[in-house]
Amino acid sequence: MGIPVRPLSNTKRSAFAMEKPKVFISVGSNGTEVQRAATDQIFSLVKAIGLSPRQMEKNEWSSEQPLRAIRKVIDECHGVVVVAFTRYEFASGVEYKKNNESSPLQHVRLPTVWNQIEAAMAYGRGLPLLVICEHGLRDDGLLEGKYDWKVLWTDFSTADINSEKFSGFAESWKRLVEEQAAKQSSVPHPKEVDLARVSISKLLGMLTFSQFTSIIAALASAFASVAAVAFKVGGGKWPWE
Repeated sequence: MGIPVRPLSNTKRSAFAMEKPKVFISVGSNGTEVQRAATDQIFSLVKAIGLSPRQMEKNEWSSEQPLRAIRKVIDECHGVVVVAFTRYEFASGVEYKKNNESSPLQHVRLPTVWNQIEAAMAYGRGLPLLVICEHGLRDDGLLEGKYDWKVLWTDFSTADINSEKFSGFAESWKRLVEEQAAKQSSVPHPKEVDLARVSISKLLGMLTFSQFTSIIAALASAFASVAAVAFKVGGGKWPWE
């Protein structure tokens, strides 16, 4: 005799069907072997802690221009990981400051500008940021640790990525991502209104004062235009005469 199995309730079904929070991985497409291997490790780490990483040209592709495509992916995410490693390196340079002042720069290392762009897009949306930077990079813009997050500096070695410190940063950030996912899921989506079934009085009640006055002005302008044409066609007589 078989054991009776109760069907799952709607609540349990939705719990099982709940998607993992999505996070965008901001990382340059080029890099050394060490940098690429570290990026793959971080991608796997994000999956291992129960999140769904999204990375352009790894598991996200688009026929649109990069900025438009990235914006759409970030709009679907609940957090962002910024993996910043050296893309440009200069032996020396000059930094121009206010009042025509300047100061010399030596051994300057910069990441791809896309790290800054994608971090700004995430911060503007209120998404939690996990910023991971290679030792030696110039701490500038959103890769500085003086904003709403700490920067995790690393040499991208396997030992460093597997360290307790690295895991601690990731787990702390994960909690923020889960809070963001819960917040976004609790926001009610606006229902589509079937205008064919809405009464005139209810439709007018849905308009703001500025919208209402704009409609009246547009109708008055359209009526005046039609009347003027009718006056000319009617040989100098108004349609109602």
